[in-house]
Amino acid sequence: MKNKQSINGVIDKDIVEWYLTDDESEWGEWWYNLYMNEADMYEWEEFVGLFRTRFKIEGVKKSFNLLWQNHTLLNHSPEAAIQECADVIIGDY
Repeated sequence: MKNKQSINGVIDKDIVEWYLTDDESEWGEWWYNLYMNEADMYEWEEFVGLFRTRFKIEGVKKSFNLLWQNHTLLNHSPEAAIQECADVIIGDY
């Protein structure tokens, strides 16, 4: 199991993905509901913003709108959609 504390202050894509796929995590359940209900950009923006705030992920310089344009959060493959969402959370293209 990943060290959940190591996400604080550190941008670690593997840990972000762990939270998004953990069945017992509120974040995993929230991600799943957004994905299954084909949420719009504003719902995803709220999710990403709260995730970053909760885990103190700072220093993401790219705007959400720009990241939204470069990632497919509703990818047909759930595994790919998780990776896309983690990239948006950490601010990676």
